[in-house]
Amino acid sequence: MMVNTLFIPLTGVGTIKAFLQAAKDQKVTNWPSWISQGMLLQYDYFMVYFIQLTFLSVGWWFLDIPHHIMHWCSERRHTKKMKNSVRKTKFIDTYAFDLGYHSSYTLVTYAIAMAFCILVPYVLFVATPFFFFKYYVDKYNLTFVYNSEFMGVGTIRKQMIPLACFCIITF
Repeated sequence: MMVNTLFIPLTGVGTIKAFLQAAKDQKVTNWPSWISQGMLLQYDYFMVYFIQLTFLSVGWWFLDIPHHIMHWCSERRHTKKMKNSVRKTKFIDTYAFDLGYHSSYTLVTYAIAMAFCILVPYVLFVATPFFFFKYYVDKYNLTFVYNSEFMGVGTIRKQMIPLACFCIITF
């Protein structure tokens, strides 16, 4: 995700293959100037990136589209299976909130926001609504929409704080 959302737009190349080829052609000592030239030319990309994240990504999870699609497919498959079955069972929705995906997604977005707030201070004003809406949408989904697979008793929180500190220290 970092290569696609950070390094490819910074360097101005179109694909991972082109990025790797350009990185191979450049001397390692020239990489900072190569990336900084692209950074100054591509600053508007990150403004658009955070606006799209705020409305498309958070909106996608707010409307719960992946869950609805999986629920519909699973229910159809269950109904088809129970059609010829002697012993009928009720459909149970087992779709769970993918906390690992959402945590890593948010941390990468956080790292990108921290990296580009120095060059373009406006990035913070555009990234803040993303984190605000993402927090409330994920909180709502975890609390009311999805089944609880397990009771974490705060173990996730114990892992997220060191990861967030790592992003700040890396910054």
